[in-house]
Amino acid sequence: MNQNTLYQRKRRKHAQENSVAFFQNQANPLDRWTRKKLASSIAVYQRYLSPLKGYSCAHRVLYGGESCSQYVKRMILERGLVDAVFYSRQRFQDCKSAYFILTEKHRNIPLACHGDCCLSGPEHIGHCVA
Repeated sequence: MNQNTLYQRKRRKHAQENSVAFFQNQANPLDRWTRKKLASSIAVYQRYLSPLKGYSCAHRVLYGGESCSQYVKRMILERGLVDAVFYSRQRFQDCKSAYFILTEKHRNIPLACHGDCCLSGPEHIGHCVA
């Protein structure tokens, strides 16, 4: 890993920490409340609904890192709803591309679910509701 890559990683981490601090210190109370409620709604989805689906975010499966729902939650907390919608659209397009890459890799495995942000493996066949 070269020096430039390490520098870029440090800058990204620093920017993330600063954006969270900005949110906590500078956002008006109504904006903070809205962000917290939206993030809480996503957390409920992640905790109770997502496990029932029986498949994972294709972007996370292919590239690692956070799932699309975690990404959207982080964007809402760091940047607000308007920016989160803007960045999420690109993320969902990337997730859709990841889904197609993964289905091509697993062409011999029948998929139980289809969608923009899902992947099902042989252990999940039959667990999805149409």
